[in-house]
Amino acid sequence: MNLVSKSKNVTLVILFFTVSSFSYAESYPVGDLTVTDIWSRPLPEVSVNGAAYLTIHNNGAKSERLLGATSEVAENVQVHTHVNQDGLMKMVHLEQGAELPPGEVVKFHPGGLHVMLLGLTSALKEGTEYDLTLEFESAGKLDVVVQVEDRSESSMDHSSHMKKSDSSD
Repeated sequence: MNLVSKSKNVTLVILFFTVSSFSYAESYPVGDLTVTDIWSRPLPEVSVNGAAYLTIHNNGAKSERLLGATSEVAENVQVHTHVNQDGLMKMVHLEQGAELPPGEVVKFHPGGLHVMLLGLTSALKEGTEYDLTLEFESAGKLDVVVQVEDRSESSMDHSSHMKKSDSSD
């Protein structure tokens, strides 16, 4: 392999790691947890509800739980998941929060676990960001920044959910 080929390979490797690190640029530690890859999908200004997605690494020996969250961009924030009920996908409010088993990585993603933003008070526009405070059972509260970005491989739309914040749909 000549010097030019080696130089191109090194450049490509550097470029790959630089580009792939943008989505995972921020890492937020609290207790034995690390929260990464925090994002929301951009939504039309008329959207009433939205969602935030993230990844939580439980590096500890004990189970932890994400109890809930707060944000100035929504009137109410809840932890939700989707379940298959009689062949239909249904969104469910996890009133006890989401379990984070020890030594595991839990992904909050469209169509699965997610942080539901009910009663949006600000539009989620691509390229913007907003603050979100996560509340954990043992680790306490953690302030994170959510990036609003288009990840079009996901197709779940939360704009049609009812505004009623105490709904467990």
